[in-house]
Formats: sequence, structure tokens, C-alpha cells
Amino acid sequence: MTLSWSDESGEHSVDLPVLHPTSDMGNPVIDVRSLAAKTGFFTHDPGFTSTSSCESAITFIDGDKGLLMHRGFAIEDLAINCRCYMYISLLIYIYIYIYIIYIYIYNVYKCI
Repeated sequence: MTLSWSDESGEHSVDLPVLHPTSDMGNPVIDVRSLAAKTGFFTHDPGFTSTSSCESAITFIDGDKGLLMHRGFAIEDLAINCRCYMYISLLIYIYIYIYIIYIYIYNVYKCI
């Protein structure tokens, strides 16, 4: 699905893709990344109130409702119900991941 736009003079026109959320949460968004390159125009959204800044498969934010979800769980529930060992296991996972990347860079580029 795309959204077509052209200015009144017909000098500038662009087709912008419409992105849909992968879950039931959120509204469809218009991908304006190519707007400036194709037309020379930028968008203006005072207060960043109706603009998404990134695409995420694991988080969802709805500022109007005060909702922050991570992997389908409300962040409040995670903060209250998660135990210390869950955080430790996450830190260990991150450490192992960084170590694997370090070994890869060392072996491939021999620069560290």
C-alpha cells in the first residue's frame, strides 16, 4: 500500500510506502524516508507527537496511553516480577555475544 502526494503546482510528487504493524498494536505509518530526496520537502511534527523514530520487532511504545511493552509484556510487570537471575542471565548473554564478535574481528581482520 502506498500514499501518493503531489504539490498544488504538480512540480513535486512522490509515492510513499505505508507500513503496517506486525502485531495488533499501533497504527499504520507512512514511510517518509525518501520524501526529502524526491521532493526537497521535510515533515514538521512539533513535539514529536505523531512520528515513529524506529522500527522494532520487540518493543512497543504508546506515549498517550503511557504504555511501554517489551516482547509483549508491560515494562511495569517485568520490573516487578523479574528476578535478579533473569537480569544476570541477560548480562551473561550480552557478554558472550560481545566476546564472539571480538574473536571474529580478531580472526578476520587481525587488527585488535
